[in-house]
This record gives sequence, structure tokens and C-alpha cells, in this order.
Amino acid sequence: TTQVGNYTKVGNVVYIWLKMVINTLNTSGTISGNLEIRGLPYTSANTTGQAYMGTFLPVGLDMDSGTGPVAMVGINGTALSLVAAVDNASYDTFTSADVASGDGFWIQVNYPV
Repeated sequence: TTQVGNYTKVGNVVYIWLKMVINTLNTSGTISGNLEIRGLPYTSANTTGQAYMGTFLPVGLDMDSGTGPVAMVGINGTALSLVAAVDNASYDTFTSADVASGDGFWIQVNYPV
């Protein structure tokens, strides 16, 4: 239902803000795997051992055992992953099973290029 976002690049840093709300989820086999937003405007810096974090507010998404949702951009990439911190583990990715019609999220992240 809603796909709103913008970005600003200042020097070698990209600032992104977006909001998405899913009106009707098509579960006819076309959705699978981890939730990602692909096609970021610039490729992130290729700095070994880094991941670039931002805020992620899920509305309706199933958190499983995770807490503290985070938006993450990996190195040398143009995709934003949606993850959650997990007690005594590194992190848990949101998958297609965690989202349903009517769910949505707001994301704000910045990353170096």
C-alpha cells in the first residue's frame, strides 16, 4: 500500500529513510528467503569485517525469538537486510514466513560508499 523513501548522499555517506506497508501479500510461491530491500542507490564500502546498521521499526512482523530489530547493509552491497538481535546468538534474519498482509516497517540507515 505504501512505498515511500528518499536518500541523500553527502560526501561518501548515504542517508536513507523509507516506509513500506504491505497491502496484500502474494503467497503463491513467489516469496521466499530472507527479507531484503534491494537496489540501494549506491554500493556500500568494501571494508572487511564491517556491517552498517540503522534503525528498523517493524509493525506486525513476527519477531520469533529476536529482539531489537535492525536494518543492516553488508559490505560492498546494494541490499538492506532486516535482522533482529537474539539472546546468546549473533542475529536472526526476518524471512518470508515472518510477514503477512498489513505488515509494514520504517527504516533509517546510513552507510559509507
